[in-house]
Amino acid sequence: MEYHGGTESNRPTAHGIRKVVDEIIIQRTKKNRIWRLHVNRMPLIGSTIDHRYQLYRELAVGGMATIYEAKHLYTERRFAIKILHKNNATNRARLLREASALQGERHHSLIDVTDAGESPEVGPYLVMELLKGRSLEAMLAARQTLYGDEVVQIGLELCDALAFVHQRGMIHRDIKPGNIFLIDEKPYKIKLIDFGIVSTPFGEKLTKESAAPGTPEYMSPEHIRQESIDRRSDIYSLGVTLFECLTGSVPVSGTYNSIFVHFSKPCSITKVRDIRSDTPLELATVIERAIAPVLDDRFQDMREFSNALREITNLPSRREAHTTPQRRVFRRAPYGTPVRLIRSNGNRIDGRSEDISEGGMLLLVECPLNVGETIHVRFASPVVGSIVTVSSIVRWVRTSRGGKTVLGCSFNEISGDLRRDISRYVEWMSDPNSAPTDTNNLLVSST
Repeated sequence: MEYHGGTESNRPTAHGIRKVVDEIIIQRTKKNRIWRLHVNRMPLIGSTIDHRYQLYRELAVGGMATIYEAKHLYTERRFAIKILHKNNATNRARLLREASALQGERHHSLIDVTDAGESPEVGPYLVMELLKGRSLEAMLAARQTLYGDEVVQIGLELCDALAFVHQRGMIHRDIKPGNIFLIDEKPYKIKLIDFGIVSTPFGEKLTKESAAPGTPEYMSPEHIRQESIDRRSDIYSLGVTLFECLTGSVPVSGTYNSIFVHFSKPCSITKVRDIRSDTPLELATVIERAIAPVLDDRFQDMREFSNALREITNLPSRREAHTTPQRRVFRRAPYGTPVRLIRSNGNRIDGRSEDISEGGMLLLVECPLNVGETIHVRFASPVVGSIVTVSSIVRWVRTSRGGKTVLGCSFNEISGDLRRDISRYVEWMSDPNSAPTDTNNLLVSST
């Protein structure tokens, strides 16, 4: 088992971090058009930003920024901090716009921004509440589809959050499963995150005409065509998200250019029941109205969308499925962090974890693996934050939408310290009133 977290004597300072963060190589794969970031970010771990926030593990890596878990040195509270990969004018403006859009806005379903700043070493950064749970994208990767009552619960939560956003003159513009965080599943409670490309009444345009911001498969027809958009564009994106929750697919898939061509001429709506025939007609009708290509055919605001969802009755539920609960040796909990898989031939595959237990992990990667294959999984331990490498075996493999591979692996052997670290984390995640202990030892090796 390895440790690469840094010690008091060699822990990197903020000086020189900017140079490290700029060492980014972006590769675009022709097969699935997924942007891969190969970033030498490890020297950031253990550093302190603005003499207050100590970074100790990565939570997520995106095209514009990396999000870290951090501890405030004076209050010892934990936060999520977004730091840009490259501090250019567009990225900087987007981050500062996100900060100003959410500052002072309080809603139970919106991510809470607690602080923002700019240091000479890493540039502007955003401090947010640290969420416990998993993204809707991760949930769909694991389960593929949800039951009707789950889809309605999630839809109602999002309608309420987006109605609040729209009342303040903002349009999110990037509603998709990856930007919806599930902090509870019984019943569903969500947090809407990533307001990086939000449209505000006081903000100036940040992108050129040739670069419409957003994720093409979830963008409304008018957004794709780079026309003027209003709150009905978010209604379309939410409709696509709920469509995917039900069917495991999106109504229109492809590249930006192919989707642009599709919406440049009259087109019909993809029918929910053509993909999932057991969907109640009422639910299918509501979702199909939300994704209508013509603006006036959609719901005109989130309240109307919400009311239509509330009127749906006799929904199939997970409780009615009469499935036998799977018995597990170890309790597991959502755990999202970047991972690196090392195969027996030395090849390395980057991905991320979605949950963890003392017995293994659920992983999402972009390359297929084989059942029974022995791999080494490198990741940051949940509470201590040290980097460990664990021998594991692939137990099952499944392909999710977009060509990504979902796999379950079991640990062959882990140290007692790592086992205790995972156990503490799972206990923390299962108890909303608990918090990780021994936070003063976040960067102490667990070997």
